[in-house]
Amino acid sequence: MQDLTELRGMIQRLKRRLVDGELDAAAFQQQLELLMVGLSAAERESVLGTPAPAGTPITGTPLPQSAGTPYPSPGRPAAAHPSP
Repeated sequence: MQDLTELRGMIQRLKRRLVDGELDAAAFQQQLELLMVGLSAAERESVLGTPAPAGTPITGTPLPQSAGTPYPSPGRPAAAHPSP
């Protein structure tokens, strides 16, 4: 397994590429996940510096929250889902 110090350096270079516009957010996330494959939760925390809360991507970007009532199901009349 790679040395974690080397991995931290690789992640810093990736972050610079993101800031410089060489990578978009999706490519950055994909590359970060590839670098982190096989690491335990403790190793990930060590490499990233802070623990990622459960249910959030490694970058710490919060997941989108539901903004309200769901759309009506296909094939069902809108009356079956009254609005508040």
